[in-house]
Amino acid sequence: MAGPIEEYERLRKLHRLPDFATVEREFDISNCEESRNILKSVREFMGDKISKVCEILEDILQPDTNLSSLYESRVFTEIEKKSIFDVYRKFMILKRRSDSLFVINSEQADIEFIRSTYSEWENLKPKMMKIISSLEESWSRESEVSDRLAYFG
Repeated sequence: MAGPIEEYERLRKLHRLPDFATVEREFDISNCEESRNILKSVREFMGDKISKVCEILEDILQPDTNLSSLYESRVFTEIEKKSIFDVYRKFMILKRRSDSLFVINSEQADIEFIRSTYSEWENLKPKMMKIISSLEESWSRESEVSDRLAYFG
Protein backbone atom coordinates (compact mmCIF):
# COMPACT_ATOMS: atom_id res chain seq x y z
CA MET A 1 0.00 0.00 0.00
CA ALA A 2 1.33 3.43 -0.95
CA GLY A 3 1.95 6.06 1.70
CA PRO A 4 0.08 9.39 1.76
CA ILE A 5 2.74 11.28 -0.20
CA GLU A 6 2.87 8.61 -2.89
CA GLU A 7 -0.93 8.61 -3.02
CA TYR A 8 -0.94 12.40 -3.39
CA GLU A 9 1.65 12.19 -6.19
CA ARG A 10 -0.47 9.58 -7.97
CA LEU A 11 -3.53 11.82 -7.70
CA ARG A 12 -1.47 14.87 -8.65
CA LYS A 13 -0.57 13.31 -11.98
CA LEU A 14 -4.17 12.32 -12.67
CA HIS A 15 -5.74 15.64 -11.70
CA ARG A 16 -3.07 18.30 -12.40
CA LEU A 17 -2.59 19.18 -8.73
CA PRO A 18 0.41 21.19 -7.52
CA ASP A 19 3.25 18.94 -6.38
CA PHE A 20 3.43 17.93 -2.73
CA ALA A 21 6.65 19.83 -1.99
CA THR A 22 5.17 23.06 -3.31
CA VAL A 23 1.98 22.69 -1.30
CA GLU A 24 4.07 21.74 1.75
CA ARG A 25 6.13 24.92 1.38
CA GLU A 26 3.05 27.14 1.13
CA PHE A 27 0.69 25.43 3.57
CA ASP A 28 2.93 23.44 5.94
CA ILE A 29 1.16 20.15 5.27
CA SER A 30 3.92 17.84 6.52
CA ASN A 31 1.58 16.29 9.10
CA CYS A 32 -0.54 15.04 6.20
CA GLU A 33 1.97 12.23 5.93
CA GLU A 34 0.19 10.59 8.86
CA SER A 35 -3.24 10.81 7.24
CA ARG A 36 -5.25 8.04 5.67
CA ASN A 37 -7.07 10.52 3.41
CA ILE A 38 -4.36 12.75 1.97
CA LEU A 39 -6.63 15.00 -0.10
CA LYS A 40 -8.90 15.74 2.84
CA SER A 41 -5.87 16.49 5.02
CA VAL A 42 -4.29 18.79 2.44
CA ARG A 43 -7.59 20.63 2.06
CA GLU A 44 -7.89 21.00 5.84
CA PHE A 45 -4.35 22.36 6.18
CA MET A 46 -4.99 24.82 3.36
CA GLY A 47 -8.23 25.88 5.04
CA ASP A 48 -6.46 26.38 8.37
CA LYS A 49 -3.91 28.74 6.85
CA ILE A 50 -6.60 30.65 5.00
CA SER A 51 -8.52 30.99 8.28
CA LYS A 52 -5.45 32.46 9.96
CA VAL A 53 -5.04 34.95 7.11
CA CYS A 54 -8.70 35.93 7.50
CA GLU A 55 -8.12 36.57 11.21
CA ILE A 56 -5.24 38.92 10.42
CA LEU A 57 -7.38 40.85 7.96
CA GLU A 58 -10.36 40.92 10.35
CA ASP A 59 -8.17 42.57 12.99
CA ILE A 60 -7.42 45.34 10.51
CA LEU A 61 -10.97 45.80 9.25
CA GLN A 62 -12.81 45.32 12.55
CA PRO A 63 -10.29 45.69 15.37
CA ASP A 64 -10.86 44.00 18.68
CA THR A 65 -10.34 45.91 21.89
CA ASN A 66 -6.75 44.77 22.27
CA LEU A 67 -3.95 47.27 21.79
CA SER A 68 -2.30 45.66 18.77
CA SER A 69 -5.54 45.45 16.77
CA LEU A 70 -6.48 49.03 17.54
CA TYR A 71 -3.01 50.30 16.71
CA GLU A 72 -2.63 48.32 13.50
CA SER A 73 -6.08 49.14 12.16
CA ARG A 74 -5.11 52.83 12.09
CA VAL A 75 -2.14 52.16 9.81
CA PHE A 76 -4.40 52.02 6.76
CA THR A 77 -6.51 54.71 5.13
CA GLU A 78 -10.17 54.08 4.35
CA ILE A 79 -9.26 53.58 0.69
CA GLU A 80 -6.61 51.02 1.64
CA LYS A 81 -9.13 49.27 3.90
CA LYS A 82 -11.50 48.93 0.94
CA SER A 83 -8.70 47.24 -0.98
CA ILE A 84 -7.93 45.05 2.04
CA PHE A 85 -11.61 44.12 2.22
CA ASP A 86 -11.45 42.94 -1.39
CA VAL A 87 -8.55 40.66 -0.45
CA TYR A 88 -10.44 39.53 2.65
CA ARG A 89 -13.54 38.75 0.58
CA LYS A 90 -11.50 36.52 -1.73
CA PHE A 91 -9.98 34.67 1.22
CA MET A 92 -13.43 34.29 2.81
CA ILE A 93 -14.74 32.68 -0.37
CA LEU A 94 -11.92 30.13 -0.09
CA LYS A 95 -12.57 29.67 3.63
CA ARG A 96 -16.27 29.05 3.15
CA ARG A 97 -15.56 26.70 0.25
CA SER A 98 -13.29 24.72 2.59
CA ASP A 99 -16.01 24.77 5.26
CA SER A 100 -18.56 23.37 2.82
CA LEU A 101 -16.17 20.58 1.85
CA PHE A 102 -15.85 19.67 5.52
CA VAL A 103 -19.56 18.83 5.36
CA ILE A 104 -19.64 17.34 1.84
CA ASN A 105 -16.59 15.07 2.21
CA SER A 106 -15.99 14.47 -1.53
CA GLU A 107 -12.66 13.45 -3.04
CA GLN A 108 -13.45 15.17 -6.34
CA ALA A 109 -14.44 18.36 -4.53
CA ASP A 110 -11.20 18.23 -2.52
CA ILE A 111 -9.22 17.87 -5.76
CA GLU A 112 -10.92 20.89 -7.27
CA PHE A 113 -10.44 22.88 -4.05
CA ILE A 114 -6.72 22.12 -3.83
CA ARG A 115 -6.15 23.04 -7.46
CA SER A 116 -8.19 26.25 -7.47
CA THR A 117 -7.15 27.38 -3.99
CA TYR A 118 -3.46 26.95 -4.71
CA SER A 119 -3.86 29.07 -7.84
CA GLU A 120 -5.81 31.75 -5.95
CA TRP A 121 -3.25 31.66 -3.12
CA GLU A 122 -0.49 32.42 -5.62
CA ASN A 123 -2.45 35.48 -6.78
CA LEU A 124 -3.35 36.73 -3.29
CA LYS A 125 -0.08 36.01 -1.48
CA PRO A 126 1.78 39.13 -2.78
CA LYS A 127 -1.12 41.35 -1.69
CA MET A 128 -1.16 39.71 1.72
CA MET A 129 2.59 40.13 2.09
CA LYS A 130 2.25 43.83 1.32
CA ILE A 131 -0.41 44.17 4.03
CA ILE A 132 1.70 42.30 6.57
CA SER A 133 4.75 44.37 5.68
CA SER A 134 2.76 47.53 6.40
CA LEU A 135 1.72 46.11 9.76
CA GLU A 136 5.29 45.21 10.62
CA GLU A 137 6.60 48.61 9.53
CA SER A 138 4.00 50.36 11.66
CA TRP A 139 5.68 49.05 14.80
CA SER A 140 8.98 50.62 13.75
CA ARG A 141 7.58 54.15 13.61
CA GLU A 142 8.37 55.49 17.06
CA SER A 143 7.10 58.98 16.27
CA GLU A 144 3.51 57.73 16.08
CA VAL A 145 3.54 55.63 19.24
CA SER A 146 2.89 58.34 21.83
CA ASP A 147 0.08 59.90 19.77
CA ARG A 148 -1.66 56.59 19.31
CA LEU A 149 -1.22 55.48 22.90
CA ALA A 150 -2.76 58.71 24.11
CA TYR A 151 -5.81 57.92 21.98
CA PHE A 152 -6.13 54.40 23.45
CA GLY A 153 -5.83 55.61 27.05
